Amino acid sequence: MQKPPRKEGYVGSAALDVVFGLIFVYLVLSLICSALNEKGEPDAP
Repeated sequence: MQKPPRKEGYVGSAALDVVFGLIFVYLVLSLICSALNEKGEPDAP
């Protein structure tokens, strides 16, 4: 009985997929937080 082919990620390594996923989520969240922070501050003189 053959094993079904394992689904590979974009990089080919599950650990690297997790790392790149976490980096992507961190960058997106930091961008959102920066936008909200800038929106909440009064205009600089």
